[in-house]
Amino acid sequence: MDFTWSIVKEGFYTLGSIAGVIALSKPVLESKYNRDIDRIKDITSEISEELLINLSFSLWSSRLIPADYFHPLERIKHEINTGHSRIIFTGITAKLINSEIETLLSKYNSLRNHIQVPYWVHFSYEDEEETGIKNLYWRFNKELFLKEHGETFDYSIPLREAAECVDEIRKSQRRLKILSEIHFLEAPFAKYILPRRSMKQSIKII
Repeated sequence: MDFTWSIVKEGFYTLGSIAGVIALSKPVLESKYNRDIDRIKDITSEISEELLINLSFSLWSSRLIPADYFHPLERIKHEINTGHSRIIFTGITAKLINSEIETLLSKYNSLRNHIQVPYWVHFSYEDEEETGIKNLYWRFNKELFLKEHGETFDYSIPLREAAECVDEIRKSQRRLKILSEIHFLEAPFAKYILPRRSMKQSIKII
């Protein structure tokens, strides 16, 4: 009996110690988590849904892309390469966040590979009447494309492939937004919550 009671008391002491450690760690963990959430919100605000919809429309429909549509993604890419503090995540969901950002940038690199080709012509247009500022654009040149690939090649194929890259970027951006909306108490289960909530949100292809 004494031996059994000793084991029970030891169990209570152990549980109490664990609870104490958790209670002491909670403010630190929550602080890191909230800092990560603020950084995600900053990133998804810069790479907004509206920006990506406009990019998709410009690419697929007008085939004329303002160069500044790429600037937010270029900044994120630069910050990753330089180890900027805004892209450093240390909270409970850091692994999921880093994975989504890695996917987003991978698709962005694929998109740029589709654009930085001879038949997407980079040019500037100066709006002298209003601002006098030179606006830079990428314009799809059908004639150059057919000259390079032949008259029988369907020029819509590379356009669709590029548009699909934008759709994948939008999916990653949306998953990052979902992660930013997960409460701290839900964070340990984020890897199960994320796919379920992602399935409820579909991406409409432009």
